[in-house]
Amino acid sequence: MSDSEDYEDFGSGDESWDDFEEDIELDKADNVDAIENFKCLFISSQIFKAKVEKEASAFANSCKISVSVAKTILMKSKWNTSTASKVLSKSKYGDKLVKTRKSHCDVCDEPRKDLYATFCQHEFCLDCWRYHTRTRLQQRSDVCCMGHGCEVLLTESAVLPLVPGSLGKKFEEILFDCMVISYPGVRFCPGPDCSEIVMALEESSPKRVRCDSCATEFCFQCGLDFHHPTECSTIKVWLQKCSDDSETADYIATKTKDCPMCSSCIEKSGGCNHVICGLCKYEFCWVCSGDWKEHGAQYYECSRFKEDPEAVRAELENETRASLSKYLHYFQRWDNHSRSLKMEKVFQKNLQEIAQKEVQKSNGTWIDWEHLKRAGKILAQCRYTLKFTYPRAYFMDASKEKMLFEYQQGILEADCEDLAWKLENAREFSVAQLEQASAAAQKSRMTLVKSTSLL
Repeated sequence: MSDSEDYEDFGSGDESWDDFEEDIELDKADNVDAIENFKCLFISSQIFKAKVEKEASAFANSCKISVSVAKTILMKSKWNTSTASKVLSKSKYGDKLVKTRKSHCDVCDEPRKDLYATFCQHEFCLDCWRYHTRTRLQQRSDVCCMGHGCEVLLTESAVLPLVPGSLGKKFEEILFDCMVISYPGVRFCPGPDCSEIVMALEESSPKRVRCDSCATEFCFQCGLDFHHPTECSTIKVWLQKCSDDSETADYIATKTKDCPMCSSCIEKSGGCNHVICGLCKYEFCWVCSGDWKEHGAQYYECSRFKEDPEAVRAELENETRASLSKYLHYFQRWDNHSRSLKMEKVFQKNLQEIAQKEVQKSNGTWIDWEHLKRAGKILAQCRYTLKFTYPRAYFMDASKEKMLFEYQQGILEADCEDLAWKLENAREFSVAQLEQASAAAQKSRMTLVKSTSLL
């Protein structure tokens, strides 16, 4: 979800809804920019490749080794030259294969073949070297010497001549990916089909990055959607849990109930609401969970809404049901904000149409209706922040910290819904009322973000 949307120009004259984009840069105006937004630089693959080639060449010259060996060692040392110098003395790399003699190949058992070897002097024919290299690359493994127990690894200058064509290009792509991944403070943009490289201008942290090329927003540290105030490790576990449990949880919530007597989980297999527990044989009504023997003429009373009569039986719920209830509580709220954010573009368009109609009726200019766009953006930011408060709350242990967090979460939730209601009924509220609701929501968001800063 992007915090800034593009809109079509509409209306007459030189002004439009878009003309006020610069006036509502909320990320910088809400005083939480340093907490949420990561300082970084976007560079192309060519620039990064030139940078690492220069570093590898400098290290190669200082250590009197080939550039291909230097790159391999630097990658394994996270591009730390001090570490790389220590690794160099313990490493064995072959950066070229040399033709040695014509003789018998120990791998394919063919006589009178041209044999090739690196500095370790383990000799094999070119066909065997090619097959071995191709197999290792397909397995995404280092290409090692075929000699028994030999620890020599082949570098790119030795590998590339053995795998011409598409596999060679694939090897170069994998090698480049490894260089990016191994370089500190550098990562690929995770956007689909995006090749931009992000370079940190501050210490790596779980802050938001917005790609200049594809507009994808993500967490610099883990590459997932920006997820403050939830930590990277927590959001990964949460997303996995949602993937594993959501269908099961939904089924249990809608298709099963606990027996009011023994709390065992019961699945309704037919259309009749007269249910008999298979464990304790208790007979009850599926609709209201009341004793079936006492239903009689009061049967249709169970269709009326009443205060939950089962609250007093909460202690009877088993551990699995209680755990599911907790998960559903947080998942449903997470999912609700996810769905609301997906409808954000439609909601923004509705606000745009309101402004358009008012301008066409000569009820002010676009400047007079700028507050709607600002309020819509604030609402989107508040919903986004709220969405990611629920995974954090789910995994928090009961404590004063959690009580404070859920208190702030509740205030933001209330202010968010108040702003949403006023925007949906914008014509019924004054500019002052809408701006007051926007300010309250934004202040609540800022308070929560600052108090849960992961810095």
